[in-house]
Amino acid sequence: MPIISDWIFNTPDGMIPAGEVVRLTDEEEADLVQKGLAVWADEESVTGAAPSDVPPEDQEEDEEEWPTVEAFAAAKAEEQKELLLEAGIEPASNGPERLKQYEAWLQEDGGAE
Repeated sequence: MPIISDWIFNTPDGMIPAGEVVRLTDEEEADLVQKGLAVWADEESVTGAAPSDVPPEDQEEDEEEWPTVEAFAAAKAEEQKELLLEAGIEPASNGPERLKQYEAWLQEDGGAE
């Protein structure tokens, strides 16, 4: 079953933007969903218009959902850094420190900007 990426991630075939319907192996899809990097796509998402096909004025403004701490920890270093920068935080150079930064930011701001 296809999945919808919750945020940007890389595959051997290239970068997958957030919100895109993705078809991978069943094992890869289940792994990404379990890590919180993607959600299962419903039939409407697969057969409907892609977000880029909908004119901007017709797109609903969705409140941005931030990855769980577990999903953040499972992400690659570059993805972690991108998320921290997007949250307005200068990323630490090592993974455990970036995780502490992200956890603290989620607790302080709740991911709300």
